[in-house]
Amino acid sequence: MRVKEEKHIHPTHLTLPTVGGGTLRTQPHRDSLLVVGAVCPGRRKTSRSRRREGGKMENESKRKMKERFGLRRDIFKEFLAEFLGIFVLILFGCGSVAQTVLSKGAFGEPLTIHVGFTLGVMMAVYMAGGVSGSQVVIVGAHVNPAVSLAMVILGKLPLKKFPVYVVAQFLGAFAGSCAVYGFYYDALMEYTNGELAVTGANATANIFASYPAKHLSVLNGFVDQVIATGALILCILAITDKKNIGAPKGMEPLCIGLIIMAIGVSMGLNCGYPINPARDLGPRFFTAVAGWGMDVFRAGGCWWWIPVAGPMVGGAVGAGVYFLFIELHHPEPEKQENNVQDKYEMLMPLLLDFRGAVDTEQRRALKERYVSSSVFTLFTEGEDNCALDPLQLHTLTSCGFNSSNPLIIITHGWSVDGMMESWVLRLATTLKKNLIDVNVVITDWLSLAHQHYPTAAQSTRTVGKDIAHLLHSLQENYQFPARKVHLIGYSLGAHISGFAGSYMEGSEKIGRITGLDPAGPLFEGMSPTDRLSPDDAEFVDAIHTFTHERMGLSVGIKQAVAHYDFYPNGGDFQPGCDLQNIYEHISQYGLLGFEQTVKCAHERSVHLFIDSLLNKDKQSMAYRCNDKSAFDKGVCLDCRKNRCNTLGYNIRKVHSGKSKRLYLKTRPRMPYKLYHYQFRIQFVNQMERVDPTLTISLSGTKEESGELSITIPETISGNKTYTFLITLDKDLGHLMMLKMHWEGSALWSNMWNRVQTIIPWGSHRRKPLLTVGKISVKAGETQERTYFCAMKNDGQQIEVSQDKEFVRCKEDTPRQHRRNHNLENS
Repeated sequence: MRVKEEKHIHPTHLTLPTVGGGTLRTQPHRDSLLVVGAVCPGRRKTSRSRRREGGKMENESKRKMKERFGLRRDIFKEFLAEFLGIFVLILFGCGSVAQTVLSKGAFGEPLTIHVGFTLGVMMAVYMAGGVSGSQVVIVGAHVNPAVSLAMVILGKLPLKKFPVYVVAQFLGAFAGSCAVYGFYYDALMEYTNGELAVTGANATANIFASYPAKHLSVLNGFVDQVIATGALILCILAITDKKNIGAPKGMEPLCIGLIIMAIGVSMGLNCGYPINPARDLGPRFFTAVAGWGMDVFRAGGCWWWIPVAGPMVGGAVGAGVYFLFIELHHPEPEKQENNVQDKYEMLMPLLLDFRGAVDTEQRRALKERYVSSSVFTLFTEGEDNCALDPLQLHTLTSCGFNSSNPLIIITHGWSVDGMMESWVLRLATTLKKNLIDVNVVITDWLSLAHQHYPTAAQSTRTVGKDIAHLLHSLQENYQFPARKVHLIGYSLGAHISGFAGSYMEGSEKIGRITGLDPAGPLFEGMSPTDRLSPDDAEFVDAIHTFTHERMGLSVGIKQAVAHYDFYPNGGDFQPGCDLQNIYEHISQYGLLGFEQTVKCAHERSVHLFIDSLLNKDKQSMAYRCNDKSAFDKGVCLDCRKNRCNTLGYNIRKVHSGKSKRLYLKTRPRMPYKLYHYQFRIQFVNQMERVDPTLTISLSGTKEESGELSITIPETISGNKTYTFLITLDKDLGHLMMLKMHWEGSALWSNMWNRVQTIIPWGSHRRKPLLTVGKISVKAGETQERTYFCAMKNDGQQIEVSQDKEFVRCKEDTPRQHRRNHNLENS
């Protein structure tokens, strides 16, 4: 046997020859510098030994790089750690402010900023916590001159290092501001039109540095910073104090981040809680040189020095208070028995026992047969409903289940009283009567739904698994394909249907899922895997009817969750659901009218779906649009490229790459169908500035509209075209005539009559005129656009208080007929 001295040593193991010719690995003394290995002659190296040698080569290259480029002195390491830590803080914190301001609140709110700074501080401490040199549980990662000053006062940071820390923190904050500016440069230029303002409506300097509220005085601002920073220091010292309760090892950054969140939500009104001289002054210097100018120092009565001096005083006060009230009175135990490691060692056996118990329970559950938490009943109109047992599906035939017919499963939502709501049976009856050849199943999960809402919401996955298990059983016993299944879920039931689709095994998806006002709380903003989404079925549609927010929450989910998302009346509220309709609900539902008024808007989604089954000749058409305001202007009545679709059961199942938002107006009661018309009017060469209110009426081959008021949203001057949305509860047919009346104000009429009476030549003066250009009306349902021309050859001018008649332009008829013919053939 030959023994060789290896060139690259490992400081933790000793390899010795044994009697049998092998090797024995032992733990050497900590200071050992030599590894001795025994190699058997003639034996080839195994793959394991080759991997070991490859790892040694990799470690050797890292060691050489570290020897060549690694910093030797701790002060330089701490400088880089502080620089990078506060860079990350500014990137996340000021980045969240920029996103909120530049999107005008569309992609952020005050809570977004709080979360941004919380996570920024937390990540900064995680990043730099093991490098810098103060003697606390988190070693360093001050990223704040006030914290560094507190550590100096308590003797946990050498005074000579303090200037190095402060310089690194200011430079890191300056660099972080540069990064945020570069990241949002285009958005910043669009928001400001290239004019960087410190104050005013379009001020953007507050993205980077703090500025006082109008009510804040200099003295109050200074006190604000002293108290807020003092609170920060107190909490940090409590968390990192080994002799206090402290935080579990590795959890300190999270706890410090939560301190920032607490300060933000409680002390952010006055000036936005800068509490960090570097975080405020570094970005302020950046804005001064980046285009905002020296106003960043003059604004707010030379506010800039308050968030610099105030936090430093607060840091000193916080350190002194903690030392005098807490640290000075710590006992001096002979042995520290309550450190973090001991806590973990005490808890570890319990955790292992618990884990073992859970694993055993899971294995036991897998061995047992699946037990459903939900009750499924096959709806049979006029007879007793049959309960379905997924384990005894052979009884389905006696209940009337026909495997050749499609299957519809209705799932209710959260239950307040533990009773099945009346709409469930009404929807089931409507489906059975109007579709006839269909299997209708009702999911009863009241035992889980009649809980506190968070508990019920948590149970949605369980019920989704129950439905998926039922469908798997149907596939196994009846070879029933999933594509013939249509899940209809209301509120929480919509997300249950989505979970059922996600739990389906194999490549075949459920045919269709319809979400009736899917629940918003605990699902809004969640990832597609945690709510209803287009991935849950071959086709998913949703109707949103109650997305009006109260205290930041809405009953129905606002975000798009389907291939086609319908927003009747904008989706936030529904006509006929106001408190003033309570008497109507009482007359219709009796004492249940009060409850009906409360849930009216949310449940409207169900009745809109039922309406699509009952009134097949009055299908509600919806149109794709960016938002409610654009739709209300009448600019979205277009059906090209699948921009419109039918709401309810008879929707056209057109697959799209992303969710489409469709809007429509409805009546307050069934039938809900309204006909949509786009009224477009052009005013030309309007020299006089007028604020007209027009009244129009339309006549068609079927009906007349009656008088419709059109209010111009602004003063008319020059050449401009306006578009309006008109909704009617009757189909006018082909439009033939338009009557228009310009309603002058009573003040104008009185003045004009007085001028004619007093001034003899007043009657010869010209009244104000509106010069009208093109007038057209487009019917959304037929896509027919009709152009109107003046009935008499007296031009297109309208005087105040004058009635003017317009008829269908002669040249419009043949072109329009060709368009209608093409539309019908498409």
